[in-house]
Amino acid sequence: MFAERLSPFPVRVLLMVIPQWRIVAASRRHPGDDPLMIADRGVVIDCCARAAEEGVIPGLRVRAAQLRCPEGVVVPYDSASEEVLFDEVVREIEKSVAPSVHVVRPGVAAVAARGAARFYGDEVAAAERMVNVLTHIGYPHVGVSVADGLFAAEVAATDSSGEGKRDPIFLASGTSRAFLAPYDVSVLARTGRTDGELVRTLRQLGLTTMGAFADLDRQHVVQRFTDAGQRAHDWARGMDVTMLSSRRPQDDDAMEVVFDDPEPSGAQVVAKVRPVVEEFMTRLAETGRVCSQVRILLRATTGFSEHTWRQPWQFSGDDLLARLSRQLNDLPRGTDEFGADEFCQSGVQAVRIVPTIHRAGEAAEGLFGARPTEHLVHVISQLQERLGPEGVLVGEVAGGRMLKDRRRLVPFGTVVENARPVDRPWPGHLDGPAPGIVYSRPLPARLETTDGMPLTTSSDLPTITPGWFHDGTSRRRVIAWAGPWPVHQRWWSTPTVSVERVQLITEDQQAWVLAGSADRWWIEARYDEA
Repeated sequence: MFAERLSPFPVRVLLMVIPQWRIVAASRRHPGDDPLMIADRGVVIDCCARAAEEGVIPGLRVRAAQLRCPEGVVVPYDSASEEVLFDEVVREIEKSVAPSVHVVRPGVAAVAARGAARFYGDEVAAAERMVNVLTHIGYPHVGVSVADGLFAAEVAATDSSGEGKRDPIFLASGTSRAFLAPYDVSVLARTGRTDGELVRTLRQLGLTTMGAFADLDRQHVVQRFTDAGQRAHDWARGMDVTMLSSRRPQDDDAMEVVFDDPEPSGAQVVAKVRPVVEEFMTRLAETGRVCSQVRILLRATTGFSEHTWRQPWQFSGDDLLARLSRQLNDLPRGTDEFGADEFCQSGVQAVRIVPTIHRAGEAAEGLFGARPTEHLVHVISQLQERLGPEGVLVGEVAGGRMLKDRRRLVPFGTVVENARPVDRPWPGHLDGPAPGIVYSRPLPARLETTDGMPLTTSSDLPTITPGWFHDGTSRRRVIAWAGPWPVHQRWWSTPTVSVERVQLITEDQQAWVLAGSADRWWIEARYDEA
């Protein structure tokens, strides 16, 4: 009742639905092509399309379901895993679509359409952004809609989901009641917003469609139905006044500036954003927090730009605005009547800054220690202003099996998008301390037995001990070795090959990493000292 008093009219929402979320989450835990059946207390509560084709339906005992679909895999219901996986989806929506997300339930989430439409230009552009982001992270079969209220939006989005990419559904303001009218009242239970008991009661009264239910006099509904029935009646009338609530209070930290007219000057954009940033920094200082990373999203007349920036230890207001200025300079530009490059053709329409916040004591490690001095960071930033972002590069560890794949150079203060994650298993990678020198182009090498005969990989190792090592310039005695460790992947040559790796220590106390295939060896890396 309090929400209704605050908002007598439905909130305009942009909503997404990932169909069969339980099955999607289960398939991530149990990858493969086998049909999936989710069971709870010995009863099937959901199943994939293949299992349904075999006659499996929710409510069956597991034993009966297995008789109908013998090849099916029974997955225990795990609500915690579903929530954790969907939390990753929500974080991506917060980062790339809108900073404040209302989670209806795992698999269904919504954002305020008004704010998103204002930032992206209109509701169509905002909905397309939602679809593209979800497709990019691996959810192509998603339903997206824009409507008055959560209920109508979910019904529309559910109908727009399924196999193949579907266009978003848009219900004009004030049309939810007409849209819902032909639907069977079972849609109330289908969306999970009410139970089957209310649906059965409506059918007993001869109310089989949402339109017939909506036509009931409100006073009669209040007298006959409980609060749940009254809420359902509001939904049928297109009067879903449910308020959206962010799942996290810190979502309010996101900054957004939308210009009434496209701003043609990058300096003016920075000047107009500066008060918002300074207020944000003041609020952080008062609460004992710092910002170490920001995602800046720009909407311009010629395109859209987004980039994640990182600052060792913490951003100052000037540092953050400098990153904004750099990103503005990279916007697509138009040309004037004389063919000259001009920024005014790329007028900026909106700026959104989504920060990553930490307590002041949780300083992230940087390039020059756990807490680099502000002076040092300032000097590096000035160098980048003169030399460009690529003028100062720092090393980062990446994921990969081969050593040359596990290192990358990135511009100081930036975050690599779509980088290979370090925490994956990466079968075949070398554990322990990393070598000091990793060759970008492998150097040819030669291994010999103790009596000087060539040593090949698959046929000789590990039964024959390496005796001599040639690095291309000198011949050295091998005093210790370990391996081999096989790696199966595409490496140096176009066909997929099997690579074997060994570690050597030579008589001059140098340690090496070699990789080989068939009768050829390469030097992959060298340790500083054995």
